[in-house]
Amino acid sequence: MNKFVFPLLLALLFGCGYRVAQDEVKIDIGDGQFLKNPRIFIPIFDNTTAYTEAEPELTRAIRNTLQSQRGLEVVNNRSNANLILLGNVVSFQRKRDESSTTKGTMDSEDSGGIADGELVSPAITIDVSVDLSLIYPDSKLGVDKLLWMRNFSRSATYRSSERLILSEGASAAPFINRSREKLSLKRLSEQMADEVVDQVKQDF
Repeated sequence: MNKFVFPLLLALLFGCGYRVAQDEVKIDIGDGQFLKNPRIFIPIFDNTTAYTEAEPELTRAIRNTLQSQRGLEVVNNRSNANLILLGNVVSFQRKRDESSTTKGTMDSEDSGGIADGELVSPAITIDVSVDLSLIYPDSKLGVDKLLWMRNFSRSATYRSSERLILSEGASAAPFINRSREKLSLKRLSEQMADEVVDQVKQDF
């Protein structure tokens, strides 16, 4: 093997917290102490907004993303955990961008006999903000120690559909838009989960 290649391989294997045949995560819990390969409990997030579907989607995405990380274990109850991640959805907003609205026409044949008129598609942006706290339950002192508290915010945009001047029947647009919004929230939650993993593993 080339004499330059072997040292490079060693650097890749042993650098940045990696170990050969072992994946190890170390969390700084203060006072020069580190928690190795932690077990994290993530209860369903609180939600102080009126949008009731935000907290289950965000909690699920963060649980799944952390669970997929080697050296971390997500547990189902507090008693088995040595770290606790608490969350609170503090803001959920929709913003309608009229400047990006597109228009088209729809006749009864195109819509299966549902509508005959104008189709308006403005862009809708959802903004979600979550406060997260990582807690270390210190069994020796009998207290919960706050390791960090941080706000995470993300946005996602989808194209709304609004049918106007309907000739007959009811519009399916509300159902379509709800589905698009849920898909956007799922994508946003997965992106935010990646940020949370980086924060949790900042001392990796």
